Amino acid sequence: MFGNRPAFTVAQSAILGYSGDDAFPPDQSLPMSGLLLDPWFYAAAIPAVILVGLSKGGFGGAVGFVGVPLMALTMPPVQAAAILLPILCLMDIVSVWTWWGVYDRKMLVDMMPGAVIGIGIGWLTAALVTEEAVRLIVGAVAIIFVLRWLYLQFRHGADHAAEPNRVAAAIWGTVAGFTSFVAHVGGPPFQVYALPIRLDPKVLSGTAAIFFAATNALKLKAAGMKIVLGCDTGQTRFFIGWMGQLEMENWVWMGLTPMEAIVAATRDSAEAAHINTGMIAAGKLADFVVLDANPLENIANSRRINKVFLRGAEVDRAAMRAKWQKRWPTASRQ
Repeated sequence: MFGNRPAFTVAQSAILGYSGDDAFPPDQSLPMSGLLLDPWFYAAAIPAVILVGLSKGGFGGAVGFVGVPLMALTMPPVQAAAILLPILCLMDIVSVWTWWGVYDRKMLVDMMPGAVIGIGIGWLTAALVTEEAVRLIVGAVAIIFVLRWLYLQFRHGADHAAEPNRVAAAIWGTVAGFTSFVAHVGGPPFQVYALPIRLDPKVLSGTAAIFFAATNALKLKAAGMKIVLGCDTGQTRFFIGWMGQLEMENWVWMGLTPMEAIVAATRDSAEAAHINTGMIAAGKLADFVVLDANPLENIANSRRINKVFLRGAEVDRAAMRAKWQKRWPTASRQ
């Protein structure tokens, strides 16, 4: 389907609506200019986005998986998945914010490594996955999800609670990562493992929000999009500095290397903000920190700050800390 083009060129081209030799043959992708004038596109896309949004918000369970099939009524399924991806990422931001701090850590730890593997498999096999294969995957996931639910109902009853299983979590995490990559239908595989454990509904919603925010971020990285730091820091519950440290650690937990996380948080973030800093180089502002341990060995070592330099001058951290503690005495004791 993709010839010798690199993986995920499909998503990039479909979003931009290119045609001709630089993107897809006409029978594989529809120009966005034409879609935006087609009322049937809106008839399919608006309900699809609403259903996906309801699922992201914790209402409707795995109903969001119908997003791609519904949009595929008016366009190729690969193009539908590409158009939905940035919308899903915006929804992820809202979902993680809404369910912040409410999640099951063990489930995430058990499932995320498999999800990373599944996304990797999807990326490596992207050139082999045809539109017919995407349709088959979407249909198979739907059928397996329903059959699995019926099996559990008849065998164990509606009130049965399964025990967490690391092997099963890894398997279903891999399936969720792969199906999420190729068609954004990672919800049903995730639910196949998560639902029988009978988590509190809020905890389940928060866990799913973090899981799919991570998988969608990794899909964007596979597409070549830069990841940068700091869009949320400073807001309520998102403390300046501290949240940046946690975000870098989360990136590594999601699959980035420590070096990739550091580059994203420094050089790439500065470039995105058009600030002349972010790296030690001639002509750049000398903003840097001195650490007591190597962050390439453990990204959490980025917290072990010894000195801070701003515009080449060392920051008096003790004086700054004293000033803050005087201004906010209650916060300084927490």
